Order: sequence, then C-alpha cells, then structure tokens
Amino acid sequence: MYITIKQKFVAIVTGSLLWVVFLLFSPWWLAFIALFAMVPFFWKILRS
Repeated sequence: MYITIKQKFVAIVTGSLLWVVFLLFSPWWLAFIALFAMVPFFWKILRS
C-alpha cells in the first residue's frame, strides 16, 4: 500500500498532537510509555 507524502505528514502530525495532549493530561512517565508504543507505528508509516 502506497501512502502519499501528504498522508504521512497528516498521520505524523495527528500522532504527535495526540502524544502532546496525553503528555499534558497524564503522568509524564505514562506519556513516554505511550511514545515508545507509537514508535513502530510511525516507523511503519515512514517506511511505506
């Protein structure tokens, strides 16, 4: 499945905003666990 540059950008921006919201409304250590959980997702998007 090919993903355009625009779709990659939108996915990364959306994921980053979700992480920032998570960071603001939860303990900081929980937000870093969530960040590490999202890394494979971002990697898959960037590699496709």
